[in-house]
Amino acid sequence: MDFSLTLSQRALILVAIPLTFELTIMFVLTDLLRQAEHESQRQRYSKSIVATVDTTQIHFYECLHNLISYYSSRSKNFRKKFVEVRREFEGDLYQLEALLAANASRKKQLESVSVARVDVLKALDGVFRRVEQPVDDMSFQLMVGYELNKDIQKVINRFADRMVLIAKNEKSQYSKDTVGEQESRRRIFEFITLGLVGNIAIAGLLMFHFNRTTTKRFKILRENSVRLSSGRPLYEPMKENDELGELDRRFHQMAATLLEASQRERAVLDNANDVICSLDSSLNFQAVNPVVQKLWGYTPEDVIGRRLLSMIDEEHRTIISEGMLGARSQNEEVRIEGRLRKSNGDLIDIVWSTRWSESEQAFFCVAHDVSERKAAENRVRESESLIRSLVANMPVGLITIDSEGIVQSTNPTIERLTDQPTDYLIGQDLNALFASLNTSDGLKQDTALEALLRLAGEKPLVTELNRRDGDYLPVEISVAPFGFGTGQLHLVMVVDITERTKADQLKRDFVAMVSHDLRTPLNSVRGFLQLASMGTYGELTEQGGQRLELAERNLERLLALVRDLLDIEKLDSGMMELNLRTNSAQELITASLDSVRDFAESEFVDLIVDIEDAQIIVDGERIIQVLVNLLSNAIKFSSPQHQVMVSGACEDSDYLFKVVDFGPGIAAQSRETVFERFKQVGIDSAKRKGSGLGLAICKAIVREHRGKIGVVSELGKGSEFWFRVPLRPVS
Repeated sequence: MDFSLTLSQRALILVAIPLTFELTIMFVLTDLLRQAEHESQRQRYSKSIVATVDTTQIHFYECLHNLISYYSSRSKNFRKKFVEVRREFEGDLYQLEALLAANASRKKQLESVSVARVDVLKALDGVFRRVEQPVDDMSFQLMVGYELNKDIQKVINRFADRMVLIAKNEKSQYSKDTVGEQESRRRIFEFITLGLVGNIAIAGLLMFHFNRTTTKRFKILRENSVRLSSGRPLYEPMKENDELGELDRRFHQMAATLLEASQRERAVLDNANDVICSLDSSLNFQAVNPVVQKLWGYTPEDVIGRRLLSMIDEEHRTIISEGMLGARSQNEEVRIEGRLRKSNGDLIDIVWSTRWSESEQAFFCVAHDVSERKAAENRVRESESLIRSLVANMPVGLITIDSEGIVQSTNPTIERLTDQPTDYLIGQDLNALFASLNTSDGLKQDTALEALLRLAGEKPLVTELNRRDGDYLPVEISVAPFGFGTGQLHLVMVVDITERTKADQLKRDFVAMVSHDLRTPLNSVRGFLQLASMGTYGELTEQGGQRLELAERNLERLLALVRDLLDIEKLDSGMMELNLRTNSAQELITASLDSVRDFAESEFVDLIVDIEDAQIIVDGERIIQVLVNLLSNAIKFSSPQHQVMVSGACEDSDYLFKVVDFGPGIAAQSRETVFERFKQVGIDSAKRKGSGLGLAICKAIVREHRGKIGVVSELGKGSEFWFRVPLRPVS
């Protein structure tokens, strides 16, 4: 490259080459990713259809089970369950039709499901009406049962064949889509590898070229600055006519000016405060100023005629002697440093500014005591070394920014987190480092610092740190102002929370796995236990019945845990939809009390009610779920013959619910965590039966209603759990 090019032109060329390559890589990679995403969407679509078919079949067999049980036992409970499950079954069929209708290639399957829905619902309703008819004659009842069995078997065969065919087709399509997705991912990996190799090759060539044309001259400029600070001569001026050459020539001019000013200033200061003396060619004192007595403890009479080297520490005599001889041979001022022994025996560090006068045949010297400076430099050097070591080895990233949010300095931890060198980070705007600080209030755009101060407040802010590879690193940041000189700086502390984020994700994945993989087999086991308890598989002994009852209780507790986990997962993923309707607050509280009344009686706890009725628009079932949970906890931790009070009243634009118990209470340090998942605060071993999810679900449900929930408690005086929801929905 010709040296007549300016630095900006060279930089443009160096940037344009890799940028063109990167853009090409980006366009091709974008197309490959689009293909992979298309395959993934088709895969998820087939998976959704298979899942819906499985759910539909489960509800269908639950309908049949409840219908048969109702026919056998005439229990209203089985009739109610049949109606409920039949409604869910019909909803599953409509959902399956909606999924199939979204893709034109599923037209035949859609027609099959539509016909199946009409046939199976019609058949189920017909069988249900026949079961509903009263039958007195036992033989006629057996005949009806036989006919019902044939009708049900026909329904099962027709519906099962259609569902199996749909599931089989979708699983086959899912397998094909999986192969396509894997092939797309393979192509992406190969292309990324090719791009990485090419990128490395281009970077190496550009680095080699940049080193030959620019880096070496930058090193000369840097070395000149070091030489200037140490008093050594500079390198010869550069011959090039670009910006670096001009900068080097200006630097030489500045160095010459500084050298002259430094010599004049040093002469004035040294002559005013230091020992000034003259020595003959044998380094004997000829004359000395009176300040020698104050600084060294010798009178001028003691010094004149005395050899200088006799006052110098033995380790430095050679240095002083050779330095003086050098000053005589060079015929210019020489600075020599050595230790001198005072009259009291103390050693002090002296810098000798010496010049040989040929006409006078004498050395003229200024002796400057630098002992305090040396000691201070050592202390500062040690302190600075300690501070640098602490900052460099801190696991927390540190960024210093000015009032405009511009980075002034960083520590090595930030270099590691961003994978960027300090030279690159200094001068960057804080917005360039973090993914979500550039916020707006609709009127004006926040600066990075304003956003950080406003969003973080007194608590750390969780955001993402931009890395050089384009990835994001989850971090927790906080800011603290401090003064420096005449300006105001801010210290931004960055903590890597990758492991914490991974742990949270693992916990969510575990919850989802347990919830989805346990619910279906548990429902099947529950159905089996119910049939066994009804004597379907024969009569049980008394001990067998007790064991069966214990198994049913344990199974219900496990199903409750699975339901809690599913609720938590839905709330976290935003998939829980509220069925907002106008409800009577009094009816909601009454329904909640009915659900826990048997439990309260078994614990010998009285329920006290104080209700101000109002019409509120909420999801009634979810509000009842919250109240039942709070009431159950209150009863659980209340002693026999104690009371649990539940109340409701309007307060401003909200409706306030309260559940008060007189149990052991909650310690102050535990109130902040009582609504967290898997937290069981103040529970003794005898009552540790919950999953630790109940209050977390309550908080999430109230939050979905745009409400608030809290607790007021004191050890030994009970607890008051409260929550408020708006009387009207808040958008």
